[in-house]
Amino acid sequence: ELDGPALQPSETKLRPRAALRPSRCELEGYVREFGGDLAKAFLRANRCLTDAARKLGSPDRATIARYVRAAECNEQEAHAFALAVWKLVNTKPPKAVKSKTPAPPARGRSKGGNEAKAPVTLAEKCGFPSRAEAEAALLAVKAGKDRLASAVAMLERVDVLHRFISPTFPVLLRADALWAAAEPRQARYLSAKPLSEEERALGEDGPRQLLRRLGKMLQDLDERGRLAPEPKPRAEALLSGAAATAPASVYASATSETRNRGVPREMARQALDDHDFDVDAAKRWLCGVGTVLARKEHFGVDSTEEVEAVFEKTGKDAAAVVSHFETVAEVMDEVGSRLPAVGRSDVVLLMGLDGEGCSSAGLVARVCACLRGLSRIFIDEGTLLSICRAAAPTEDDRRYICECLHRCALSEAGQPVSPEPSELSEDPAEANAERVMAAALAYMRKVSEVQVYLTTFPELDQPSTRAAAAALDTADFDSKAAGRLLRDELRKKRQEAMREAYKRKLEEYKNGTLSVSRVSHDTLPGVPKQAPA
Repeated sequence: ELDGPALQPSETKLRPRAALRPSRCELEGYVREFGGDLAKAFLRANRCLTDAARKLGSPDRATIARYVRAAECNEQEAHAFALAVWKLVNTKPPKAVKSKTPAPPARGRSKGGNEAKAPVTLAEKCGFPSRAEAEAALLAVKAGKDRLASAVAMLERVDVLHRFISPTFPVLLRADALWAAAEPRQARYLSAKPLSEEERALGEDGPRQLLRRLGKMLQDLDERGRLAPEPKPRAEALLSGAAATAPASVYASATSETRNRGVPREMARQALDDHDFDVDAAKRWLCGVGTVLARKEHFGVDSTEEVEAVFEKTGKDAAAVVSHFETVAEVMDEVGSRLPAVGRSDVVLLMGLDGEGCSSAGLVARVCACLRGLSRIFIDEGTLLSICRAAAPTEDDRRYICECLHRCALSEAGQPVSPEPSELSEDPAEANAERVMAAALAYMRKVSEVQVYLTTFPELDQPSTRAAAAALDTADFDSKAAGRLLRDELRKKRQEAMREAYKRKLEEYKNGTLSVSRVSHDTLPGVPKQAPA
């Protein structure tokens, strides 16, 4: 229904209007995003702005869709918003209006025709804002008849603020001043950092102080090489050298690589906002978490929560956070991506088990050895059955196997006696992995023997794998002694539970809330029911 002939570009000649029409794939995305009726409203507003694109500064397809979303798919509001943006960024003055009466000749000028008035454009009045700045200003003020005037006043304040602060902090841009001039942010900053009487007397206000804090942080990041340079517009980039013949995909890749060298400016502003305008705390977060998130494609990071957890675990040490994820990426590049049945989550788990932390010299070799052993265990169904008693182990079983492998790789002392592999690989890394896996398998099979022994006592609660492993450690890796030790402990717990249950039920009987028959047979654990006479 939405994919009509009017929405499809011509196959023979691609017209400018048809180039802005959404494809069928985009239409399906709109239906999934908005639903049926709202998707129709979105497309009607989109078509309206597309038809008027030449009078709105020729915005591209993504810009038009952004305008329609900002107006909540309302056609009139989207057109008014796009027109207001174009009025703010249009640098071409309107046609000069000649006065009907001849103007008096100015001194030093020759007498002649009528002088034309040169009106000042809104773009010149606001300091020539970009389209993004105009959109942000319009979204920051209240919608209504005075929306354009309010946005103009805000952009004028931003221009004055940027001109006042930029000589001290040249790293600041107009977008930073626009961020500091937002009224909700001003109120929140002044409530957290109220101005003194002396500062008020000097003409200080919230945006100036907030912009100084941001400029101090950005300048420090820029001096340390932690701030990503601003990408050049494509039109400007194509004018330089070999970029003039480069396709758009090459330019996009180069821009991504440039931004990945440091922390983006938008992330720095958000960090200062999230840390209640504390420059030191925001800078520490940016150097650690921000650096990793800026290169998350390289590090393979799935979520911000993972980086935040490592940041808290390392005591908010930025260098330790970056070193941790660099080690994870190094292990994945070396063996992780080539081994079956294992992945990045296993590397992260093994890294978290390491007691020596990220400064250990043999950390990469140790984790690689554990990862090779884990892969061989999980592709062998018979081995899994012998240690987990299940062909499909759970996540807890996976963690238990990783802990055993890491324990055997970390230290040679205090490990169970295990037979050495008959034939070791000539590769030192493979030979180390085979030794670690042999020791871990011997240990886990002994734990399994303890659990199998206790299944011969069905009246006892069956112990967990970790309880059986703790008993094996106490018995110096003797599975029979560990089974007897754990059996006696479980019997004591059962007898204690029976005594407590008996006392509780007897107390209920004395209070008159329990019958004699229920006390004697049904309610006491460990007392067999009597057969009827």
